[in-house]
Amino acid sequence: MKQHFLKGENTQKHASEEVGAQPPTVGLPVRSENPVDRFIANVILRRFDLAEEALLSVVNAGIPMSVGILNSKIEMLVYQGNLIAAFDVLEKEFEEHYLAPNGKSFEKLLVGCLTAIRYRRVPEKQRKHFFPTIPATEASQLTEELDRLAFVPSEAVINHPDRSEAYWTNRACLLLEKMIDSGFTPNLRIFDLFMRTFLLQGKYKRVFEMFKRMKDYDIKPDEIAYAIVLETLAVRQGDLDGAYQLLEEMNNSGIEMDLNIRTILINAHLHANDDEGAKRRFSELIEFRNHNVSSEKTQSLSDLIFAYGSLVNVFCRSGDMDEAQYIVRHEIPRVFGCTGNSVVYNNLMQGFCLNGDLTAAVAVFHEMRKLGIEPNITSYNILIGGHVRHENHQEALHWYQALIKNPVVKPNLVTYNIMINSHLKANDPASAEALHNRILEEGMLPDHGSIGPMVEYFSLKCDWPTVGRIIEHYREVSRVHGAKFHGKERGRVQYSEISAHNIVLHRMRKHGTVSAVLKHFLEVSNPDSSVPDAEDSDAEDSEDASETTYAPDFRTYDILIRSLGAMKETKSARRWFEDAMRRKVADIRLFNTMMAVYLDCGMPKDAVRVFRLIEEYGLKPDMLSVTLMFKATKGKKVETDEHGA
Repeated sequence: MKQHFLKGENTQKHASEEVGAQPPTVGLPVRSENPVDRFIANVILRRFDLAEEALLSVVNAGIPMSVGILNSKIEMLVYQGNLIAAFDVLEKEFEEHYLAPNGKSFEKLLVGCLTAIRYRRVPEKQRKHFFPTIPATEASQLTEELDRLAFVPSEAVINHPDRSEAYWTNRACLLLEKMIDSGFTPNLRIFDLFMRTFLLQGKYKRVFEMFKRMKDYDIKPDEIAYAIVLETLAVRQGDLDGAYQLLEEMNNSGIEMDLNIRTILINAHLHANDDEGAKRRFSELIEFRNHNVSSEKTQSLSDLIFAYGSLVNVFCRSGDMDEAQYIVRHEIPRVFGCTGNSVVYNNLMQGFCLNGDLTAAVAVFHEMRKLGIEPNITSYNILIGGHVRHENHQEALHWYQALIKNPVVKPNLVTYNIMINSHLKANDPASAEALHNRILEEGMLPDHGSIGPMVEYFSLKCDWPTVGRIIEHYREVSRVHGAKFHGKERGRVQYSEISAHNIVLHRMRKHGTVSAVLKHFLEVSNPDSSVPDAEDSDAEDSEDASETTYAPDFRTYDILIRSLGAMKETKSARRWFEDAMRRKVADIRLFNTMMAVYLDCGMPKDAVRVFRLIEEYGLKPDMLSVTLMFKATKGKKVETDEHGA
């Protein structure tokens, strides 16, 4: 179970700064006769109707536009969620008034853009706490009303089918480069926001790039920056050694570990299956808090409860549900004088599901409501997933329908992925397809969890045309948005038109229909007709093959050669290997596959000959090549034959 506990006063402090202006102070000229002062003041107070009236007065009075006025206009539009108009101000209005944007211009729009992306991921019920609260004064509205005003149209803007989250992320990145090209250096807050955005999106390489770039500009990382990188290293990538090296760097820079970072380390040990290490870190956290009860570095009680949630997770994973229940129902109320939060109870619920006690898990769900803790989407997903895991699909459907009827909590992509898997396990592909369509209708983008179960289901039935259609459809959907393709992030692997068919070929080989691999290869690729088919194989000629063919890549040949090797068709495997070399599809992994085929078929001398071809094609043997060579020679020197091989 993966839980994210990157919370705390430090993180929330930045959230409260993200939107721009500071809370109003006494003496702001709200009633000033100067319309410029009225406009700027009302923007700060989030009184957008009065701000728009004041801006109209500025225009009617013929007052020249200034950088300050346009910056406030950007801020107002950002708060209203109208990012498109805010970009227009920066990209068009400054030029129309012969003005040049300053650092604040870029900063306000960047903060708004990145905050809007994060806001889109915040559950609707929590959104009123996402922005800073502004004390009610005679010149302001109630805090709740101000919160409702903030980003009202943002979801419609951000969820627009032509403007996905990836679209706004890309615009923010381009804006950052434009800011730097204009001679302005981004501040620490901008880097923190970018890193946090990339962390949420799973773009871990970009997190490290931003962290390095921050240092290149001689900007000293703060505790938030270190917390984000530690979260990326330790929890998301499981690199505990790298995390502790970074921790040492942080300590050397004079930044001490706070509660937030200590909680991250607890979760890092949990993800590394080091329960003892997690308990040890938890004990250190409690000792730290006891010694810093009155310190400003000590965060709120609710943040410490998250650490207790991690401890509950430890006992749930080890199957010690009695200890987990004791912490939730006795220890937390004793220490804090109140019940735990949804994270703690969700961990307990997940523990019961993992240990097969679904009745107890449902009881925890109802217990939460009795205690006034409203179950969130994670709570529903845990129950639905728990019933699916234990093959109780009717009960999973019951909880899914209960979620649909909930007026506050809405299904997310994880929910739909769980239910797609449930329908397929219940042999109901039509319902799974309907849920896939619903994902698209709600403006979400399917991921590997949506497509993988469907590919697996139809692969088991050897329905390869359907598998191909599913993957091709997914590729078409993801192409515009730049999302993941069957679990592979764009940029990590070079995409080609043959990729979808490679997955089909791989599934065919995995499920034992290796003879069909060659047939499908011939249908979708355009091999040289002079290259003969597999000898004695039962692959049929493909006269009615599709007219659309694609150039095979390394992976295509690799799957084909492996399949022929499994059929002991070494001559055919070698012919297709040579065909790959002729097409200049040379890859060290392909040589390794050919060597492995020869070794499996008891032909070590042929494996040695393949090894000696590696350098002829401009490649270098890797560790696997050397290992296969060692197996082929059994550690002995092999004499050359009459051909010099």
